Order: sequence, then structure tokens, then C-alpha cells
Amino acid sequence: MLRGGFHQVEFRNGDFIEFAVGFDTGYAAAHAARSPRLRILWMPPHRVRGHAIQKICDIRWSFFFPTLAIVLIGISEFLMGRNFGEDGLAADAWFYSMCFVLTLIITVWIRSRFRAFAVETTEVMRVLGYDHPEQVDLWVRHKAAQKAMAASTNTLPPLLEPWSYRY
Repeated sequence: MLRGGFHQVEFRNGDFIEFAVGFDTGYAAAHAARSPRLRILWMPPHRVRGHAIQKICDIRWSFFFPTLAIVLIGISEFLMGRNFGEDGLAADAWFYSMCFVLTLIITVWIRSRFRAFAVETTEVMRVLGYDHPEQVDLWVRHKAAQKAMAASTNTLPPLLEPWSYRY
């Protein structure tokens, strides 16, 4: 018995589909499905990047959100005009530092929950034969495939269901 947890797939009975399968507690679990004819790869939710590229993405976003938070807090304090800058530089620096650190901790905690998905994605990409599977970013490949398809047909390709990627 083959089980899988995809959002929605566009293939039908009789289509040739390649699966990346793992065996868990007595049943086969589909970790990815790929249609060579449609050139679409279906992945379960949150499996988007290999672990190396996911780590880079996590670091980038983990610093972006705290920086954005302190900028927005500063702008809102300035626009409200109440006591802005009256507490002294040390107090303001302490307040903004604590906001940055707290937001950084929360962001890192949230993003760390997706590490297991990235490790699984790396293994699935390895099984499917991708070079450097830890560096695979399905969004980047999807956008490039969409652009190539649009250029070759002179029309926009149809939208795909979530967690589906062209290759």
C-alpha cells in the first residue's frame, strides 16, 4: 500500500509517475511524485529546499525580521511623538537591543521547526537524481521553468496547485 500526503495533484489514473518512496512501519510512504510528461514535481507541504540552502535562507530571514521589527518600532515611536529620544541613548539602545534579541529568538525558534523538512527534501532530491541535492531550491527552479515555458510558448503557463513545482 502506497500512502502520500500531497496538497493536490494533477495526474490521473494511467499517467506514468515517478515516486520517491520510503518505508515506515509496514507501509510505503510517497515523499515526492514527479511527472516527466507534465514536468511537474509534487512535494508534501513545507518541503521546498535542501538543507544547505534552507540554512542560508533561515539565517537571512532570521535577521531580516528582527531588523524590520526595530525599524517599525522606531518609526511608530517617532510618529507617535511621545517621549521619543527623551530617555537617553543608553535606554533607547537597550530597548531596541532587547526587541531585536527577542524577535531573533522567536524567529530562530519558528524557523528551526522546519529543519527536518529540509533534511527530508535533501534525501528526496538525492533519490530523484538531482546534482547537489542539499543546494536544491524548488522555488528558484520552478520560477526558471515557468519563465522558460512562457518564452517557448509565448503564453503564461497555467497556475499550479500549492506545493507543486515545474522543473
